Amino acid sequence: MMRLGLYLSVALALVGAGWTLKSWKVESDAALALRHQLEQQAHDRQLIAEITDKTLAAISQIRVTNTTIYQKTRHEITKEPMPADCRIPASWMQQLNTARAAKAD
Repeated sequence: MMRLGLYLSVALALVGAGWTLKSWKVESDAALALRHQLEQQAHDRQLIAEITDKTLAAISQIRVTNTTIYQKTRHEITKEPMPADCRIPASWMQQLNTARAAKAD
């Protein structure tokens, strides 16, 4: 009887120790994951800061200049050919031609 009590107390002590070790392991893994995440965020912030510095330096080197390319006005007229096999009623063609003539003016 005494042996049974001793075995039960040893078993309970081992279960308690195992439970404690498991919780320590879980907490340790969570701490390592958090540390890795914080290091990654610090690295990301450093990379963003470097990119920002380079971008600001490049933007500060931009100089705006206004240059006149042509001294005269250019007029471009675009005529779209009508395919020969296109069948449009004559009244529609007159309306299209009138609209194009009005747009060209």
